[in-house]
Amino acid sequence: MGNITVTVLLAFVSVLLTINLYILKGLRDDLKEGIRKLWEKIDTMVEKYDHTLERLIKAEAEIEGCNREWNRRSADGK
Repeated sequence: MGNITVTVLLAFVSVLLTINLYILKGLRDDLKEGIRKLWEKIDTMVEKYDHTLERLIKAEAEIEGCNREWNRRSADGK
């Protein structure tokens, strides 16, 4: 009777471990997918940041050019 109990107990633990492994594999796959999506969002944000930074640099150069022109005209007008 004791051997049967131990065998049934071991079979039950084996089934639980198998279920846990499938659950962990599913969680791992979900985690991988979540990380992939996160990297995609980060890449998109970096691209937007780069584009915005380029526009700001161009705008700054344009403002500096306008300031130089304004200063030149102001100096000529005096």
